[in-house]
Amino acid sequence: MDATLSGAGPFTVFAPNDQAFENLAAALGFASAKDMISGEGAVSPDLLATILTYHVVGSAASAASLSDAQEVTTVQGESFTVNITDGGIFLQDKTEREETSSEAQVVETDVIVTNGIIHTIDKVLLPQAVIDAAMIDTRPTITELAVANDGLTILEAAVIKAGFADLLSSKNVDEDGNELGYTVFAPSDDAFVAILDFLGDDYNSLDDFDNGPEMQLLSDILAYHVVPQRVESSAVVVGEVATALEDASLEITAASETAVAITDAVGGVSNSIALDVQGSNGVIHVIDRVLLPEAAQVFLDKLVSDDLADIVVAEPTLSILEAALIKTELVSVFVDDSNTSLAEGDEAPSNFTYFQTATVLAPTDDAFVALLDLLGDDYNSLDDFDTEEEIALLTNILLYHVVSGSVTSESVVAGTVINTQIADTIEVIDELGSDSVLLQDTSGNSDAQLLALDVMARNGVAHIIDTVLLPQEAIDFINSLNEVVEEPTE
Repeated sequence: MDATLSGAGPFTVFAPNDQAFENLAAALGFASAKDMISGEGAVSPDLLATILTYHVVGSAASAASLSDAQEVTTVQGESFTVNITDGGIFLQDKTEREETSSEAQVVETDVIVTNGIIHTIDKVLLPQAVIDAAMIDTRPTITELAVANDGLTILEAAVIKAGFADLLSSKNVDEDGNELGYTVFAPSDDAFVAILDFLGDDYNSLDDFDNGPEMQLLSDILAYHVVPQRVESSAVVVGEVATALEDASLEITAASETAVAITDAVGGVSNSIALDVQGSNGVIHVIDRVLLPEAAQVFLDKLVSDDLADIVVAEPTLSILEAALIKTELVSVFVDDSNTSLAEGDEAPSNFTYFQTATVLAPTDDAFVALLDLLGDDYNSLDDFDTEEEIALLTNILLYHVVSGSVTSESVVAGTVINTQIADTIEVIDELGSDSVLLQDTSGNSDAQLLALDVMARNGVAHIIDTVLLPQEAIDFINSLNEVVEEPTE
């Protein structure tokens, strides 16, 4: 090849860029272009030379000299076709497909060198000789099939959004290198529109899946439609079939070469629209309904469940806590009143939501009565917190009982230091659920035991405790109340 291109020329080289070689390497099952060229099991020098000479033309051909539908004969001996549109100059090699475009686009033109012209292209061109010798499957990948199918545009967008495009473009092989392929039960656009309607007014498009739990849900749903082996309709049998979603199976309830029916984890039934759309790395069966795994039902149940504010209101023993939240204007912090999500870079919401949860240590009415007794005769109810200083103190006492994230009883062990919504911390003295001392505040004296564990809410979890825990600010305030002011002597 060096000898050819170092000649007097003139030559025209249609030069694939680096990404084009990486894409070819992936299609041939190599980890990288470097491995394809020089690694273990690399393509032979003769095959590589055949590929490269297919990109060389024995004359000078500027971009302006190329014409639509022109057949260009290469140094390798085979030809490719030039297609010129408003979108640019494209080259069609011998991988031509009916289902999808397999053209290379000219991305840079007319780089003049001493013995010719170089045009940069975004795909490695393949002659028939290479396709035959390397037994290359020229069919499109599952991802390419989804892109090309006008009835799967929402699936295409979902695959890209959830990061599944690379997976469904890759070969699925076992540990011995045997190709297994993929089967995708592909919901139609109408199926996705129906599931968005089912989710409610907060979900009008895939753009509304934009926080952590929603993206996880979308990922789980897509994985639930993928079977990690190629299964044509003739091989589909009634019974359970494992999916790419861990520990989640589909139930095939009807199977033939002309129709397939599937029941998902929530009892929904989907029927096939089109079967056996063949790709190089698997097969697509188009279906009329989005299949929902159990994780989807869990998510939906969470959306309609009570939030932390509801839990406080509903529990009779937390009436003073409810009044304290109202007095300090903290109620809205614990109300998850919308499904408004956060895009990257947005400010954090002012309330705890199902995608930004909290843990609340909720003192009982008796706990608040004990605190009032500790404060002395001037504090008989929350009404006695009537100065800005006192309301600010009450606010911080309440926030001292709030932890970011959902901390369930099983995740906390003795010795854990809990960071609260203010600077002060709480120490776990014994494991949650034990009969001994549970939590200790900054005083080292106020110990709290849990009376009810893991009261789950839409936007977090509550644990009901028998003591109001005190941050350092509250301890300092109580100490100041007990100071004796001496009368000045004459």
